[in-house]
Amino acid sequence: MAYWQRRLGLLDWEISTRHQKIEGRGECWTHLQGRAATLALGKVFHNHDEPPGEAGIRLVAFHEVCELLLARMLICATARYVSRDEIEEAKHGIIRTMENVLSQPDKRVSQPQPDQVL
Repeated sequence: MAYWQRRLGLLDWEISTRHQKIEGRGECWTHLQGRAATLALGKVFHNHDEPPGEAGIRLVAFHEVCELLLARMLICATARYVSRDEIEEAKHGIIRTMENVLSQPDKRVSQPQPDQVL
């Protein structure tokens, strides 16, 4: 998860991780004002008794960091009172992140190794 946190520019977030039994494959809990998040990966996927493989863990880790990337947009979408400017700011924050990630390789951050997934 640390790789994707750096790659997506979420360095202003304090992220704690957990590997625990949860109902789904992963969970993301956020506190937007405090820029704190807890990302959890499930020990088993889809009610199977065996743990997920490395590729599955990597995919879920990426998914949960993307949930964090979209957290502000989700809060805007579910708020009772939100201005158009707040929505635009959240939207363009995501777009700028994706521009940076997709338009150029990040030579400062190496690809994650198996022991760096969490």
